[in-house]
Amino acid sequence: MRAPLVPLALVLVAVASGASLSISDLTGKAGETISASISFSPGEQTVSGIQFDLVSDETVRLLVVPGAQIGMSAKVLYTGWVGSRRLRCLIVGMNQSTLSAGELVRVFATISTLARPGLLHWQVVNLAATDFAGNSVSVYGNVATIAVGRGPATQFLSVRGVLNAASLLPGPISPGEIVTLFGSFPSEPQIRIDGMTAPIIYIGANQVNATVPIRLNMAPPRLLEVRGESHATVAIPLWAAPESPAIFTQNGLGTGGAVVLNPDHSLNSASNPTTAGSIVSVYGTGFGTLESLLVDGETTSNPASTARPVTAYVGGVPAQVISVIEAPDQVAGIVHIDVRIPTGAQSDLQAPLLLRVGDAESQPGVTIAIR
Repeated sequence: MRAPLVPLALVLVAVASGASLSISDLTGKAGETISASISFSPGEQTVSGIQFDLVSDETVRLLVVPGAQIGMSAKVLYTGWVGSRRLRCLIVGMNQSTLSAGELVRVFATISTLARPGLLHWQVVNLAATDFAGNSVSVYGNVATIAVGRGPATQFLSVRGVLNAASLLPGPISPGEIVTLFGSFPSEPQIRIDGMTAPIIYIGANQVNATVPIRLNMAPPRLLEVRGESHATVAIPLWAAPESPAIFTQNGLGTGGAVVLNPDHSLNSASNPTTAGSIVSVYGTGFGTLESLLVDGETTSNPASTARPVTAYVGGVPAQVISVIEAPDQVAGIVHIDVRIPTGAQSDLQAPLLLRVGDAESQPGVTIAIR
């Protein structure tokens, strides 16, 4: 028997009411790194967790970092390769908060130097989502193209690829901040900011970590330059701010459990929480100038305090800040903050942790475990 036809209008209504992830068409040249946002729309659904795979042509390398909505909903991003071309992304959390419409993740796509001019493809597949009760939710994805143009590469690094190394979020740079650069780099890159050398502390595949010069001038805009023998000089303008604080997290992606040492110097976690009234050590970057300037890129032997005071909040409650100094025996730019957990703090294995200096505050979605 012939199956009954389903009216097109009903199909469109079903898709419209479901949650969706959307990716856009991109353009670039062989050897370039381009960035894009994957946008989330809940439709008429309530989504608390989501999983999907990003699949691309073999000549495109993908790297994914959390978007704004992950931190705002206190979720955590997990990623892992399933084969050579499929990057699995899981966004979950130990809470009942829901994901709102907006940027879910940011993708940095590096086009191989072997890619030929023409259209490449990337898509979101294998989608699954749940509400806060664990019930399955309908979610849809799409297919997009990457148009590879002719001619030499020019877009080795963009403003969107300059991130705070702790939060992995874009924003103004500040003196002494450790930044992560996602792009295409020569084998031995040199980084200069405001005409001064920015010491490099890590080089990986399409990633460089460097320290913003401590004597950075605040007058806009500041120019970041990437130089190399086999690489054209790249120069992009950046805005500067006195502080751009962020807390390092254990997953290295800027959300979830913070890099916090308990009083016994053990790492704080859900299986190793601290207690109310205890003093813990939090690690971050971007807390601005110091009372005495250090040497860019060198380890700290005589820790200096930050020039402006830092305030802390644990579980939304003000917490006493004991001291804020450059982390001893660490590269300049890593800040060590001793915080006393409020004596009335409730037991919470995912208590929100927030630090503020001046008008700037650390990223949302960072937690500490309290017994």
